[in-house]
Amino acid sequence: MIPGPRGRFQQRGEDSIAEKYSQSSPHFDILISPRTVGLMWFYSQLPTQGLEPMRRIFGFLLAISVISGLVPQVLLAQDVAAKAAPLSLADLIEKVEPSCVRVDVTQRDGRAIGSGFVVRQGDWVVTNYHVVAGSTKGEVSFADGTKGEIEGYLALDKRRDVAVLKVKLAKLREPLNLSALRPRKGESAVAIGAPRGLSFTASEGIIGAVRTGAELREFGNDADGTWLQISVPISAGSSGGPLLNLSGEVVGANTASLATAQNVNFAISAADIGLVLDQAAKNKVESLTKIEPQPSSRPTRGPMPGSPTETPAETVVVKLPAERRFGHKYKIGKEVDEFDKITWLRTMWIPLRHNDARLKTCGLRIGVPYDETGPAPAIIWELGVTSSSFAFLGGNARRFQLLLDDKSVELSEPKHKGDILPGLGAGCSERMTSIIRLDAFAELVKAKVVKVRLGTLEFTLGNEELECFRELAANLPTGSTTAGDTQFHVERYPLEDDPTAPTAIVKVAKAKAAKQRELEAKAAERSAEFRRWSSADGNFTVEAQLIKVDGANVQLKRKDNGKELTVPSAALGKADQEFLASLREKAEP
Repeated sequence: MIPGPRGRFQQRGEDSIAEKYSQSSPHFDILISPRTVGLMWFYSQLPTQGLEPMRRIFGFLLAISVISGLVPQVLLAQDVAAKAAPLSLADLIEKVEPSCVRVDVTQRDGRAIGSGFVVRQGDWVVTNYHVVAGSTKGEVSFADGTKGEIEGYLALDKRRDVAVLKVKLAKLREPLNLSALRPRKGESAVAIGAPRGLSFTASEGIIGAVRTGAELREFGNDADGTWLQISVPISAGSSGGPLLNLSGEVVGANTASLATAQNVNFAISAADIGLVLDQAAKNKVESLTKIEPQPSSRPTRGPMPGSPTETPAETVVVKLPAERRFGHKYKIGKEVDEFDKITWLRTMWIPLRHNDARLKTCGLRIGVPYDETGPAPAIIWELGVTSSSFAFLGGNARRFQLLLDDKSVELSEPKHKGDILPGLGAGCSERMTSIIRLDAFAELVKAKVVKVRLGTLEFTLGNEELECFRELAANLPTGSTTAGDTQFHVERYPLEDDPTAPTAIVKVAKAKAAKQRELEAKAAERSAEFRRWSSADGNFTVEAQLIKVDGANVQLKRKDNGKELTVPSAALGKADQEFLASLREKAEP
């Protein structure tokens, strides 16, 4: 910096201007270029007598330099400040959501779900490489319900886990802008994606660190580029969705989670995405079928969200009630969401008993989404009230607890909002929404009495309300589901061992099971005996032991030489047909 005759001057380039005004500072510094500073210094050294023409010339040049240098820089600073103005979370989501997509692809070994966002040309979509690896076809879906077929890809970068897709759209979409500035540690960030298939879900957190590909390679990931370590929650299905700053600019694409840590997630940086986009501009569209599938063991990528081969660190067996007649008066509804390809099971609003005169009504309902792979790993709880004024339930910081027979369960991250809740009556309505893990819910339905506590409010769930919850649990599909580093293996109790069933029902079920076992043992003894088998026309007989019935055929083992033979069931005589029928009979008490 060159000092002038009076005052001090700041020398800044465009990067420093952008950095200064990205904080939306309400004032403007005077920014003067080195050229202007040099002219001012030279002008100050000219003698005041005898060189008036030269002083006038340099004075004119100085004025031109100040105007040409100062005005564009101030305008640039104002422009940067306007663009970087932070939005409220609701405004941010409303602004960017129309440019976000859910990605559904058909792979050689099944189907996969991911996320993405529109860039540059209005029909380009950025997602993760691992989302489309091994795909044969796919489509993207927008929040307004419109869909577009994926024509192919324009560029791929496996080590940065970026894919640029070309999508067939009826009209071009507004692209999202990539941030020119790398976010700083501690800055807020928002992710939009389809975790577990729940499309256009928004979540927020902070930038925890900025990492290099070399640092990620220490965890077994074959990574290049710059990676943002984030506390923003993401799950399988979030892969490829945008990570945004509070101005609505893309700072990264959500990509990976560290399964052995708590909420340690990663996004590939916007700068790296930009490199792949530059390559895409030079390429033609290629078929998805040319993208190599990921290795089945995924030895290099580690725990990527959306990958069907993620290895959980813990497996939890969850046992749900058996199907039976349940004793309650409440309704359970099933809603099929064709857009998200999931089904919701929800209870009606169940009135809760309370003694608080300020409440007009109070109710609770629960719900859980599931698909063909199994239920989601958490149950959504909603506590709703109508009262004479809003803010009765309080803010999001209120503790939401369930008190079971001998322990308590803390519901995570309660969210408060005021709205109109059908089924709760007229008045000012509010609700508090939270979640409970699937294994905790399985324990809850075995309890005799459950108390719901929100702050100082307390409500009691009796057997009738719990029977409603048990019926919802009994209607959930079995299978496996994953949350973070935990895999839940969902099974169903046999009715005779179901701890939630009434004693009389269990007693009858045990008698049936004992009878069934007895008949099965006798059938096994009979089938193990050697007997004479004959064909329907009487031309063939053999003494043999029944090995198994395989569809329309029976497999026999000859007594004379020990060889096995297969005979069509329809070709056997009447006595053999009746013998087989007796083995197929179901046990009855």
